[in-house]
Amino acid sequence: MEENKEKKEIKISLWTFYVLIAAMVLLIGAVVMGWLKVEEKSNTPQTMTQNEQQQNTQVAGNKNEELNVDSELVQKLYSYIRFKYFMPGGEFSIRDVNGNHKEASYPVILMYREKTSINNLDEDLKLLSACSALFDEKEYTVRKEKNKEDLADENIYVFSIDSIQNKSRTMYNSTINISKNSFSWTDSDAIEYNPQTNSYEYVQYISGGGTSYFDEFKLIKAEKNNNEVYVYDNYIRGIYDNDLCKLYATSDQNIKIGEIRDYDYEENKNIDKVKNSGITLPIYKHTFKQRNDGTYYWVSTELTNVSELETID
Repeated sequence: MEENKEKKEIKISLWTFYVLIAAMVLLIGAVVMGWLKVEEKSNTPQTMTQNEQQQNTQVAGNKNEELNVDSELVQKLYSYIRFKYFMPGGEFSIRDVNGNHKEASYPVILMYREKTSINNLDEDLKLLSACSALFDEKEYTVRKEKNKEDLADENIYVFSIDSIQNKSRTMYNSTINISKNSFSWTDSDAIEYNPQTNSYEYVQYISGGGTSYFDEFKLIKAEKNNNEVYVYDNYIRGIYDNDLCKLYATSDQNIKIGEIRDYDYEENKNIDKVKNSGITLPIYKHTFKQRNDGTYYWVSTELTNVSELETID
């Protein structure tokens, strides 16, 4: 009897031992799980901070990147607006294919209005700017004209319609509705349509006189944001009135901003004079959008500080 009692006590002791071991395992498991939860909570703010940092980095990445105004890209895009050659000036006139004079759309022909986009951009302006770019890049053929006495240069520079349309696609992402008009102004330049060759020609005549107004521009800043480039400049239109020069913020002369005397005929000298006189200069923003191939085309031009301009009658 005592031997059986002894065995029973040993079995009870072993069972108690196993229970204690199981309890310890459960306790340790509970402690570990609790520790893991504490760690998870302590790590959560850190994870959120990293996400916030990532978002902040993305926001910072959307800020405009400043571009060098003298860079090749900015200068090229600016030429789409302030083209180098054939900028209408002086007594600008337009003739149709039969030689009849038409009412000149200039000064409205320029982009410098309160808001201009491809939807209201003058077709003649696109034509002249495309010819300017072709001439600057020497994409033309040359023929000699020796039978006209009023020419300042016997070289006639010829632009094919195809090359004009291709250049317009590059600059404005659209083709031109070719009017077959010819254009001339009194500083001796002319862009003439030749019906025999269905092309446009740059002809330089002997100067016909002075001008009654001027347009001046000053490139001040350029920025890039994602797939767009923004080019900013000052612009003024001056109308000569004896010894007085009336100043306008737009090429259609809707916003008069002041007057100056002793204006300077040298290009872009009047802009500095206007600024030094205390007159607020108009600031224009020109927007260019990037294509899939990395090239850019003009989208719009707008006057950004019209509310800051002190307008006068």
